[in-house]
Amino acid sequence: MKNDGDLKYINRELSWLEFNARVLEQAFDETNPLLERVKFFAISGSNLDEFVKVRVGGLKIANSQMSEMRDNTGMTTQQQLDAVCGRIRQMNERQSMCLLEKLEPALAEKGIVRCSLDQLTAKQKEHLAQYFDSEIVSTVSPIAIQPGSEFPLLQGAKIAICVRLEFDPKAVLASPDDSTENERFATLPIGGAMNRIVRVPSADGFHYVLLEDVIGMFLERLFPGQQILDWSTLRITRNADIAVDDMMHDLLAEMTQLLEKRKISQLVRLEVSDSTSDAMLTFLKDTLSIEDDDIYRIESPIDLAAYFQLASIKGYSSLKDKPWPPQKSPAFSDGKNIFDVIAAEDRVLLHPYQSYDPVVEFIQAAAEDEQVVAIKQTLYRSSHNSEIISALVRAAENGKSVTVIVELKARFDEARNIRGARKLEQSGVDVIYGVQGLKTHAKICVVVRREPTRGIQRYIHFGTGNYNESTATLYS
Repeated sequence: MKNDGDLKYINRELSWLEFNARVLEQAFDETNPLLERVKFFAISGSNLDEFVKVRVGGLKIANSQMSEMRDNTGMTTQQQLDAVCGRIRQMNERQSMCLLEKLEPALAEKGIVRCSLDQLTAKQKEHLAQYFDSEIVSTVSPIAIQPGSEFPLLQGAKIAICVRLEFDPKAVLASPDDSTENERFATLPIGGAMNRIVRVPSADGFHYVLLEDVIGMFLERLFPGQQILDWSTLRITRNADIAVDDMMHDLLAEMTQLLEKRKISQLVRLEVSDSTSDAMLTFLKDTLSIEDDDIYRIESPIDLAAYFQLASIKGYSSLKDKPWPPQKSPAFSDGKNIFDVIAAEDRVLLHPYQSYDPVVEFIQAAAEDEQVVAIKQTLYRSSHNSEIISALVRAAENGKSVTVIVELKARFDEARNIRGARKLEQSGVDVIYGVQGLKTHAKICVVVRREPTRGIQRYIHFGTGNYNESTATLYS
């Protein structure tokens, strides 16, 4: 912290990490329901992943360009990187302790058990063998890594398995000094389509193993005739703080290129299992050309965001917060014309305590109402299979003038927004891809209606949050 007269500054990055530490503390808090603690644990992991992609990535860019530049606390970018990476390692250790020493023992008491491979019964192993043959073999594709070649391009933030193989063990035993010539490496990228939590049959409770452990059990089926020396789970994180030239004439093309650039951008973190052998780690370090400071050994499983899946398992309502469904607004009663309701007086909805349905119904009604001539709306983040986007599509197909500003620079929702924008365009909606030099964060919808007695009238919705039916049930 720097004291400049009466002003005191705290480094922005370290401050954010302390915020995430408070999120993690909610996972330790035994007054919270157990599966809610698991959810906070997953949130802390997801938050940290985004921080590394964006803020650590940004610091690395700044350090390469302006290494002597100092922030308001007087720290250079290198000093910030050192402090941030040190704090991340501390957080990794506390996350591992939270899961292995607190959450998993508490979950096991409630019948939710992560099984180690030596705990599995014969029946459970048989089930996993069938699961491997039916679900996994056709999905994963081993990629051999030849000596001296580059490591295969891995998608950032997705786990993978690296395998160290020995083709001719007799030759190695005969000449141990030349054993590395008989070693080969391969990687198995694991796509996000497969469930990370794999349930196994049990007499009671919820018993599961992690996907990477299932693959590890049956690696010999993927590498027949080869001796497996060891294997490790890993994950790389790529720099997502890539500048966008929003003064470009074609912002859509620029954002599409950005998504492609993220796939091959600079590595800013390599996470490996704590049990990774020195030989494996040396190979990964050399082939990925990554520095020691950017390598993190993780005692717990890698990619904690996968625990959202565990937090949402069914049948354990007593381990979750009591549902608090949003209440209907008395102003928007069933059967009333929504435009008459709004015309009578301004209406206020408080989400998530009150239902978001009137907002969706407002746009849906505008799409079908014969008196509506135009809809103008901003979209920042929308939900998957958005009812609002579907309503705007119907409005255009019904002959109404529909104009939408789609903010393509909504970080990590760029791909979804591009897909939504193209769907809107194909239906006849006039789409504006953001405003040059600005990020459009406003949430506004204007419905223009030609009424027989009053002429042109404008009905407006504006508020915080996003036009997202899912997150509107969560965020205040």
